[in-house]
Amino acid sequence: MNKKLDVFVSSTYLDLKNERQKAVEGILRSKHIPAGMELFIPSDKTQWEIIKEWIRDSDILILILGGRYGSCEPESGKSYTHLVYEFAIDKSQ
Repeated sequence: MNKKLDVFVSSTYLDLKNERQKAVEGILRSKHIPAGMELFIPSDKTQWEIIKEWIRDSDILILILGGRYGSCEPESGKSYTHLVYEFAIDKSQ
């Protein structure tokens, strides 16, 4: 039996909506489980804390990059996409 993988998809949202959708469709066709920010439910945790949890719990991270920097996390001043990239690099080492 093949293991279903949890795949976290990250990008800026509005400008890469179609690309995200295509990635999710590919993940589903491959019979794996997609996850992304648009699926999160409200929580007492910060958005960044939730993102880090989902990345830690995922088997694969797909980071789709485009021309926008994206919305910024208030504490660091970096975009969430930038933080996801740094966190994934750090986590992989």
